[in-house]
Amino acid sequence: MRNGGRTRETALAILCTFLLHGKTFSFLAAPTLFSNTQISRQNHRHAPLCATDPDVQALLDAEQEQGIVNRAAFEETLLIESSGSRDTLTESTETERKEATKLIKKSLKEGTRGRGGGGGFGGKEESDAPSSIFFNPSRDKDGFGAIVKQKGVARINSVLSIETATSILNYANEEKIRSEAAIAEGTVQPLSRFTNVLLKQNRWDLLLPMEESDEVMRGLYELLGDGDSAKRRGSVGSVIESTVGKDSELYELACLISDPGSERQVIHPDIAHIDSDGNVIPLVTCFVALQDIDASMGPSEFLPETNTAAHHKRLNNHAIRDELLSEVSSKISLLNVGDCSTFDATTLHAGGGNKSNTRRCLFYFTFRNLSLDDPRTTNNPGSIRPEVKDRRLSLVEIRKVLKKWKAQTST
Repeated sequence: MRNGGRTRETALAILCTFLLHGKTFSFLAAPTLFSNTQISRQNHRHAPLCATDPDVQALLDAEQEQGIVNRAAFEETLLIESSGSRDTLTESTETERKEATKLIKKSLKEGTRGRGGGGGFGGKEESDAPSSIFFNPSRDKDGFGAIVKQKGVARINSVLSIETATSILNYANEEKIRSEAAIAEGTVQPLSRFTNVLLKQNRWDLLLPMEESDEVMRGLYELLGDGDSAKRRGSVGSVIESTVGKDSELYELACLISDPGSERQVIHPDIAHIDSDGNVIPLVTCFVALQDIDASMGPSEFLPETNTAAHHKRLNNHAIRDELLSEVSSKISLLNVGDCSTFDATTLHAGGGNKSNTRRCLFYFTFRNLSLDDPRTTNNPGSIRPEVKDRRLSLVEIRKVLKKWKAQTST
């Protein structure tokens, strides 16, 4: 999303011109105007580009969304018929995690030869030197960080207790109602409680607080831990430490809500690929299921090993992107309550359409690698409450907050 605004603005300006001159235009061909990188989970948060007439803007949005819906359906057909496999995202075996760790250690060691060894991965693994931001095996407690590094996505089962998942689900449902009421009353701004989403019908990105909610804090405590020892890091906390560093910044904290009737998204990364060498993961996101998710509920679909500049280039080339989707493998995230999918934000993926009679909720957070520029843009600011964002909390600082919260709630 780093440079995603200009192409979209140009396309919409053209459409504005057509509409304002009484001409017709259809976004059934919208995918030829926008790259998939521009259409992310929380993309297209914008002021109207055709400010002359609100009706024109409404038509723009409707035409654009219909074009994206059509494109997403076509892409799903390509993935179903792909020469690659299309099956369920499963938790990697211990052997697979060890092998991934071994291969990454070898790669990192070879990459640091001739640069003096010493810190980082050519030498001392326990180093907290900046080079350890590439990937730190010593902080990868269970090897899932290595899978994220290698595949772009990993499933981890039972990271959240059923009791805690249920309490967060109930809290999110209630907070959505409270937030909508507060917005209607004018006591809070809409963007302080919800991030805009492109396909708005029956889909919300609810921004969550921290200390104001014991439910959220309990979830973070179980997922991230409250200490530096391996036992107190948590599986998800270890993934974050090993891939983006323990000083990584909380970038998002929210709950994705998808009601029956929500549409499928197009294949996209959450941000554009920004590290040409492919050594550094910019953002790591963790989606945690707050209820069992079956195929009818619109589960996330991931394209493993697509967190590369080459795959992004192919996806954004309209002449060859269908060829890419006709040959890649994909994994459908059919999670049970308390399971998670954690992924590099540059990995290609999409949320499915909810064809069930059940709401699908994902509790999620993202951490940002501080060795790279902040990828926030006006259209893609990250899903986090302003007051939480302004604290610029690192993983280390969050664990201190969680430790204090735990002590207070235990007395």
